[in-house]
Amino acid sequence: MTTLEAGGKIVTLYGEVSSAEPCPVVFLNTVMDEGEKVYTACRKLGAPPFVLAAVSRVYWSDDMTPWPTDALAKWESRCGGMADSYLEKLEGEIVPAVCDALPFSPSGLYLAGYSLGGLFAIYALWNTPLFTRAASASGSLWYPDIAEYCCSREPAGRPDRVYLSLGSKETKGRGRTASLRSNTEAVAARLRSLGADVTFEENPGGHTHEADRRMAKAILALLQ
Repeated sequence: MTTLEAGGKIVTLYGEVSSAEPCPVVFLNTVMDEGEKVYTACRKLGAPPFVLAAVSRVYWSDDMTPWPTDALAKWESRCGGMADSYLEKLEGEIVPAVCDALPFSPSGLYLAGYSLGGLFAIYALWNTPLFTRAASASGSLWYPDIAEYCCSREPAGRPDRVYLSLGSKETKGRGRTASLRSNTEAVAARLRSLGADVTFEENPGGHTHEADRRMAKAILALLQ
C-alpha cells in the first residue's frame, strides 16, 4: 500500500504497486475511505493483477456532480456541480502523480465509482479521453438531464468497455429516482452505439446492499 497527496486529495494505492510488469490502474473515488474493502473484495473475486488508486477527501455532492441541482432529500446538501473542476485536477495532477509513483507505465487507465461516483465516471467519459473503461455501480443516473447530455453529444474519447449496475429495489423509487432505470438504459444504448462493450447488470437489494462487493464486481468486469 502506498499513499500520496495530489490535487488536494489523498490517494491510496493497493495491489501491484511494485510490479515489474505493466498492469491496469483503476481510479476509484471514495466517500468513506472504502478503498481497502473494495480491493479485498476484488481479490476474493479472483481479480487479475491491477492497481487500485482510491481517491479520498472527495467533496461528494460537489466533486461528483456535473451541474448544480437541489438536494434529493431534505437532510442532504445541495449538489454543487463541480465535476469539471475536479476532473481537471484528476487529469492534470492526480493521475500524473499516481503514474509517477509506479515503476511501470500502466497498461490502461480506468475509472470507477459508486452512486454519485458512478455518475461521475460516466460523465467523465464525455469530457476526457484519458479513461478507456469505466464502471458505474448503482450509479446516480437519475441526475437531472444526464441521459439527455450523454445522448446528444459525442464523448471525448471512445471507451471500449463500460459496466453499469443497479439494485433491484433502486428502480422502484418515486420522484426523480423514477427515471433511474430508463436513464441508465438510455446511456447504455448510447455507449453501445459508439462501439463500447457494455454490461448492464441488476443486483439484488437496495442502493447500499453489499456496496463493496458490487463495486468489486464492477471493477472485475473492466479487468476481464
